[in-house]
Amino acid sequence: VDFAPRLVSPSRPMSPVAPPPINTHAHDHHRCAMPAGHAIEARVYAENPGTGFLPATGNLRKLREPPADAFGESTVRVDTGVTEGDNVTMFYDPMISKLIVHSKDRATALRDLNLALRSYQVAGVPTNLSFLERCASHPAFVEGGISTSFLDDYGEALVKEADLSPTPPSAVAVAAAAMVLSRNEASRRELDLAGGAWGQVGAAWRTFDSAQGVTETIAVESDEGST
Repeated sequence: VDFAPRLVSPSRPMSPVAPPPINTHAHDHHRCAMPAGHAIEARVYAENPGTGFLPATGNLRKLREPPADAFGESTVRVDTGVTEGDNVTMFYDPMISKLIVHSKDRATALRDLNLALRSYQVAGVPTNLSFLERCASHPAFVEGGISTSFLDDYGEALVKEADLSPTPPSAVAVAAAAMVLSRNEASRRELDLAGGAWGQVGAAWRTFDSAQGVTETIAVESDEGST
């Protein structure tokens, strides 16, 4: 039994004191407590599954975590040590976060894990977000009873599936927005250089005409990196 010292004054020697008696009721309650529900954790990394999961480096130009209260009966938690604007360097583990989803049962937790992965937004470095989503939605994983051999059995096919995946609608929308912004910026510059009200109108029409038939190269940032 450990003993704790009394608080003493110089005139009183220190003597041992036994700890308070154990609350057997609370102890029994703690011993009988049972876990409730089901939780699944996914680790988000700055890495490229298509190149053998090599770690990636770069600046987290955009980082939007899944909202904790947007999944109904499930609880979503993100444990992370980085924020938007931070750099992922070669000197530290490239893990961005641990994404944990807890719900009443495994099926619900798995469903909302997929939703959380889809809503997770990272730009600036390639990530394994899409790969995690494909793993979590794979029939063998959904069925349960999997082991550490899951990636040995299905990993290669899951990576190839990523290479054949069509461009997501969100990436198309981003590309369209980038094109509009690019043309607007060009128009603004010409308007700034042109003099007078009539000159500004002419510049606007010239900019519109010159944009016809021009091929533009647009860089799109997605959770898989630059394209």
